[in-house]
Amino acid sequence: IYIARRLITKRVSAAMAADCFEDRTPPPPPRTETPAAVLRERGAGRPTKRERRLLEQLRGR
Repeated sequence: IYIARRLITKRVSAAMAADCFEDRTPPPPPRTETPAAVLRERGAGRPTKRERRLLEQLRGR
């Protein structure tokens, strides 16, 4: 949610433009669930395609 403090009619620098509006966006809700850390065994080598997909799913990507 942005509130315009002052209207401008021509292009201005970023610093001046930042003074012309106010950001009233509410902060995002805090994350309640943190995924468990996924650690691979040392020397396990490169993850397989299936393992990589599972890792990405756990990371939320």
